This record gives sequence, structure tokens and C-alpha cells, in this order.
Amino acid sequence: MKKSLDGRHGISLQPDGTKPYALQSGRNEVYTYDVGRNIATLEQPYCRPDGDIQPHGLDEVGLTWVSKVGKFFSLFGYQWPTSRVPCSGSRHGPMAYDPTTRKWEMLSIPMGGWGSSAMPNNAFYDETLDALIFVANCGGGPCVWRYSRAQQKYLTDQAALKVGNAPVWDTLPAHDVEGRAIYLIVPGQGQLVRYNIASNAVENLGPIPNLDGPVHIENSPVWDSVSKVLLYPHLNRSLIMQLHAYDPAQRKWTPQPMPNGVNVVGLHTHFDPVQNVMFHWGTGGKFFFYRYGEKL
Repeated sequence: MKKSLDGRHGISLQPDGTKPYALQSGRNEVYTYDVGRNIATLEQPYCRPDGDIQPHGLDEVGLTWVSKVGKFFSLFGYQWPTSRVPCSGSRHGPMAYDPTTRKWEMLSIPMGGWGSSAMPNNAFYDETLDALIFVANCGGGPCVWRYSRAQQKYLTDQAALKVGNAPVWDTLPAHDVEGRAIYLIVPGQGQLVRYNIASNAVENLGPIPNLDGPVHIENSPVWDSVSKVLLYPHLNRSLIMQLHAYDPAQRKWTPQPMPNGVNVVGLHTHFDPVQNVMFHWGTGGKFFFYRYGEKL
């Protein structure tokens, strides 16, 4: 499952190796993770003991923090069939999780016009528009859909990214909340694309230089809101990370130092502005932390 952050820093799903269903890719447990104290707390076990509703088998599904209501939204993407998840309260479809009450609720948000074969597994929330923004596959390549929560409908001014025909259903763009921009790294050749939420316009910022192989479809750049740069953990064919930073003010990429004698391996990355660190969810239950610059 993809992860998201709020002020409490982190909701995640982790496997419990003692259970017969531990090898599932999509897990049901909900944890909060305190970055500063390095403490993970179980918020919800695999099956809720109270039998209340919960999503099931969230595999390629993102969690989106919706600040206006103080809840995580679990929207679209791939979920395991209910038969694979033996919990009485399992439900399929868009849901919201309240981290205060630790309860889920169903949401009435329809899919956009992208079609089931091009379903996005990520969404971003823009508080100014009070809208959810999806990056999905649409015909000739990736495109943007915006769903207005106030109007309860998709807006008609979708902005097509139109950067080749590369699939992006397993790609995790980065969200610059303050600058109201979304950065997408297109798999394959590695074009960097910026979507401006305010103007509903797209800009192709060109290819990323000095990469160790093609861009993996499961790429997850993050926006460093302290230093105002994009951090991109590039994965080679062995899923070993090579870190790059993009400064949009200078329109320049720079490779970042990596630890000696350690291969950083993993797929998902976040940035915590409170601790001012990027943290990479690695294999074997390891986190890797990186600080680009000090707070001024």
C-alpha cells in the first residue's frame, strides 16, 4: 500500500509474519509512525476486533490526507478481492479514515473518465480548490483529473500531460502543497513534468541527466518543503537507489551523496518537514533517512 502523512506523521500497512496471510501484498493493518521518536504504533489490526467496516487488501492504493476534514481518503487503485481478505467488515471502494476515532466510513466519489484499465492509485488534495487531483492514464499518455468536493463532480477543464505513451498507474508523483504544483517523473526515459494546479497548465522540464538505467514505473519523488527542491530516489534494475535533487529555481539536477558500503533498496519515499528529512521505506523493515539542507 502507498503511504501518506498528516501532522502525526504517517499511516502505513506492515505485514505480520506470524499470520498465514502474511505474504499478501495488500495489507489491512494501520500503523502510525512518529519520525522524530522512531516509534510505530498499531492503530488497527488485520481484522478489526469490533467488526466495524474497513477497506480490504489495499495493494496499489494511495492514502490522501484531506486537511479540510482531517481524514485520510483511500480512493482508487487495485484492491484484493473480498474472498482473499477474511474480515467481516471488509468493504471495497472509496473510504475515509479518521485518525482520531480510528474509524472508517464509505465515500461517494465516482471514478473519473480514465477507465478501469488506467485507474490511478494516487490522489492529491488542494485546499484552495477543495479538490482531489488524480494523475491517470488517458489514451495517449498521462493526464490530470480534478474532482471538486464542494460541487461533487469532476471539473471539465482536465489538463492532459501528453508526455508520450508511458503508463503511470504505479507511479507516485510529488506534491508541492505551498507552491500548488505536482511533479511527475514519467517512466522510461525519465521526463520531469510539472503540473500547476492554479493555472491548470503542464510544463515539460526535460529529461533527468546521469541516471543509472531507465526510470522505474514505481518511482516516488518527494517535495522537500524546507529546501524547496524535488528529491528523486532513482531505482536501477536491482531497485538500488541513487538519489538526485532538482532545484526548480535554477532548473538544475544534482546527484546526492549515498552511504558507503550500503545499498539503499526500497520503493516508497516521504519527506517530513518537522524533522527536515526524507525517509525511504526500504526492504527488510529498514528506513533510510536523508537531509538535503539545514533549516534557515
